[in-house]
Amino acid sequence: MTTPAPTQSAHNVTAGPAASAGLASLTGLTAGRYQIIVYAYLAGTVTPADADNVELLVDGTATDVLAVPPVAVASGSVESQVFEHITADGAIKLQAVGAGGASAVYHTLLVVAPLGDYVPT
Repeated sequence: MTTPAPTQSAHNVTAGPAASAGLASLTGLTAGRYQIIVYAYLAGTVTPADADNVELLVDGTATDVLAVPPVAVASGSVESQVFEHITADGAIKLQAVGAGGASAVYHTLLVVAPLGDYVPT
């Protein structure tokens, strides 16, 4: 049986991302089923183009678009979004769906925890 990787995280701050720009990523994960917790919020000058402009990719395939309101977060808490996916290639990534506003700043945190109940065949 393959032992899953320990919980891992990646944080990034990206200003004015281009379409498909990487926002945070983890690679080299052991094949298996993972809980993926994502935090994403915007700062700076936000435009309508920044609304819901973050997507989750597992093994290079877009799986989910995150609900990210098109407003700058000045203070307070940021809601997490939780997903479960199986990875075969060990790559989990956040990227911009389209081009973001030039002055928008994307803050992203990706936390990946193995669930341990998946055995690859």
